[in-house]
Amino acid sequence: MRAFFRSLVILLLLLIAVAGKAQFAPDSLFDKVEIDKIFIVGNKVTKDRIILREVDFKPGDVLTKEELGVYLQRIEEKIFNTNLFNKVTIDLVELSPEKVDVLIKVSERWYFFPIPQLRLVDRNFNDWWVNQNHDLSRLEYGVKLYHYNMRGRNERLTLNIQFGFTKQFGFRYTMPYLDVKQRSGIEFGASYSEQTNVAFQTIDHKQKFLDLQTVARRRYAAVLGYTFRKSFFDFHGVQLNFRDTQVADSVATLNPNYFGDSRTRQQYFQLTYSYIRDFRDVVAYPTKGYKLQITVAKNGLGIFDDINQLNLRASYVNYFDLGKNFFASNFTSGYVNLAENQPYANYQG
Repeated sequence: MRAFFRSLVILLLLLIAVAGKAQFAPDSLFDKVEIDKIFIVGNKVTKDRIILREVDFKPGDVLTKEELGVYLQRIEEKIFNTNLFNKVTIDLVELSPEKVDVLIKVSERWYFFPIPQLRLVDRNFNDWWVNQNHDLSRLEYGVKLYHYNMRGRNERLTLNIQFGFTKQFGFRYTMPYLDVKQRSGIEFGASYSEQTNVAFQTIDHKQKFLDLQTVARRRYAAVLGYTFRKSFFDFHGVQLNFRDTQVADSVATLNPNYFGDSRTRQQYFQLTYSYIRDFRDVVAYPTKGYKLQITVAKNGLGIFDDINQLNLRASYVNYFDLGKNFFASNFTSGYVNLAENQPYANYQG
C-alpha cells in the first residue's frame, strides 16, 4: 500500500511537470527556497540511494536561488557520470513560493555487454607485419563479459576468456559502496594465463621470442582493493596485488636476467595507492573542468626477494570552453622508476 501511494504521488508530479501547471520557474522564487521532497523515476534496476549519493542537498535544506541553480546542473552531471543512465533530467515542482519538490528522471542503459576481443600481441601493426612476418598465430582472441550495475548498486563484474597467443581466464568484481554513508568500497579478482611463445630478450629494439611446444610462461595473479570517496570529487584507492610467474628452464638459460640470477620463478606483492580528483563536467566527453591523478606503487614488500621497485606516476588534464562550440584541453604526465638493475620481465617503458 505504501509503494502504491508513493507511485501515485510520483505520477501526479510528472503530470504536473509535463502540463506546466506548477512547473518551477527560477524567477518566481523568493531569495530562499526549501527542498520538501526528492522523487526519483525511471530507475527500474538502480537503487534510489545510488542516485541520491550524487545529490548535494536533502529534504528540509534551505537554499538560495543561485545555489539551487548551481546544484541542479552539477547534480545532473554527477548522476550522468555514474555511467548508469542514458539520460538524466531534473524538474522542480513549486508547491509554494518558498517550497519545491525535486523530481529526478533517469533513463537506464543496458548493463550487460559481451565484447569480442581480437588484437595483436606485438607492439604495433608494423612490428607484427615486418618483424614477425604477419604470423596469424600471434593473434589473441576471446570475449570479455561486462555486467554493470549488478544488484542495482553500481557494482561491476568482468569476466575475461582469451585464447590464441596467450590463454587467459580471469574475473574482477567491484563494489563501490559498502557502508551506509556510501563512502567505502572493495574490489577483488583473480586471473590465470599461459603462453607457449614468450619474449625473453630485446636486442636492437627488437624482441626475441622463444617458441616451445609446451608452456613457456605461466602466471597466477590476484587483487584485493579498497576505495574511499569522502566527497563527491575526491577518490582514494589502495590495492594489494599478488603475482606468481613461472617460465621454462630454457628461458632462464637464454636470458639469466629474465627474473634475475637465472631463476625460473618470480613471486611478489604490489601495494598501490592512488588519489584522483575528478572535476570534469561529463566524464565520457569532457569540455570543462580538470582531472588530477597521482599513483604510488611499491613492487615487492620484503616477503619475497624477487623484486624491489618503487614507481611514481602523476597526470593532470584540463579542459577549456573557448566559446562558439570550440574547446581545448592540455594533458601533462610524468613517470619515475626509482629502482635499478631490474629483471628483464619487469622492464617498463
